[in-house]
Amino acid sequence: MNGRLIVSVSKEEKVHLVLDGVKITSPDGPAISVISADKATVTLAEGSQNTLTDAQKSSDEDANGCLYSADDLSINGSGSLKITANYNNGISCRNDLKIAGGKIVIAAVNNAIKGKQSVEIAGGDITVDRCDDGIKASDEETAGKGYVTIYDGKIDLNCTDDGIQAPVSVTVSGGDVRLNAGGKKINCDGEVNIADGTVR
Repeated sequence: MNGRLIVSVSKEEKVHLVLDGVKITSPDGPAISVISADKATVTLAEGSQNTLTDAQKSSDEDANGCLYSADDLSINGSGSLKITANYNNGISCRNDLKIAGGKIVIAAVNNAIKGKQSVEIAGGDITVDRCDDGIKASDEETAGKGYVTIYDGKIDLNCTDDGIQAPVSVTVSGGDVRLNAGGKKINCDGEVNIADGTVR
């Protein structure tokens, strides 16, 4: 399908999208854009293959990801998702981003995975073929935010700049994380906690 999926509901409503054999190529901006919601959940249906591709231009500069949410975003399920981000980030969330499952492959001109306030990865198989920074949180001002935490999952990042970046903390307590970075593997001015054998 050529077009965009745009979600806009009240700030009190939760949104649940199930991707089951979806292929979206956007001519302008994100392939999927959640511009208003309390929280959005994207489930990758079992056995499904899904593809999202955005345009090289966007009429909304704030919507800066091929899969974008202005509010909290969670991704789960056991299907696959291929993201090609030609404009900016692969997956981008203005609040808290959590990935708990799925086989996700990303190529992006900027960051592969960005949650402004935080990124938590608790499962899934994530491969980043091409990006600037791999996994990034950027909020330095909100108390309790600005962190990247990885509990589980298989992650393979190929980045021209930093592998994992956050201003407050980076914690990797489980999973298998492989970082091929042109910059720093982990860039954090705050607290860094890496369990033995989790990062290669």
